Amino acid sequence: AVVFWPREMNMKVIKSCGLSYVLSYLKVASSVEMSDLCNYIIEQLEGRKIAFSKDIFSRLCQTKNEELVVRSLKCCNTMPNIAFGKELVTRMDEFKSEKINSEVMEVLKRTTSTNNETSLSIGFMFLDMLEKHRMIVSLKNARECIVEAVLSKTCAQIFKSNNVGRLAKFAFLSKSSHFNKFVDEVTKVDVRQVRLGLILENLMLLGDEAVAHPLVVQLANKRAMQLHSKNQGGIPQFSWRQT
Repeated sequence: AVVFWPREMNMKVIKSCGLSYVLSYLKVASSVEMSDLCNYIIEQLEGRKIAFSKDIFSRLCQTKNEELVVRSLKCCNTMPNIAFGKELVTRMDEFKSEKINSEVMEVLKRTTSTNNETSLSIGFMFLDMLEKHRMIVSLKNARECIVEAVLSKTCAQIFKSNNVGRLAKFAFLSKSSHFNKFVDEVTKVDVRQVRLGLILENLMLLGDEAVAHPLVVQLANKRAMQLHSKNQGGIPQFSWRQT
């Protein structure tokens, strides 16, 4: 007897076997099957029926389909770890697509807008990888994304974190409005809750332009007052360069 098995049934059986099997099958799928299965995965992601993962993203990138990659990134809430950040940089370098790069920046914003130390550290390590790959335009955009994201939901805790120095530097290198906003937020916080020394240390590394900037001088004077108050009865004045 001859049995005819419609292709549609084959796809139905594969999809019913679960995500893990679908991802595995993509390695041997024909071009027609791959297109069908990838669209199925995207629809599941967009419908929040499955969670975004590095494995899913990697498989979709292997299709070389820019639209699928962009759609998948829209379903990515944050960079969960630096391993995924590394994957993103690799794919940005591979595709060289403005659409993909733009969507990666949105993921970076969502990650760093949470304003916690871990997420911000992941964001800064992502910047380091962009710099290592010499992706200068993306690096500049990523710096601005992080500054915008953090300042959009500023909390006092961020100003006493280990990352506040780099944040200050990137705010200065970004738009002037970003640095103005950064300094405004710093001055609103109790001086005891701000690592002014670390902020000034990073800004001084930028050279004379930063050192002479009125807002940097303002922060330096605030730091000098902080140091003076800590040393009552001791040295009465401090150079603003003393961080």
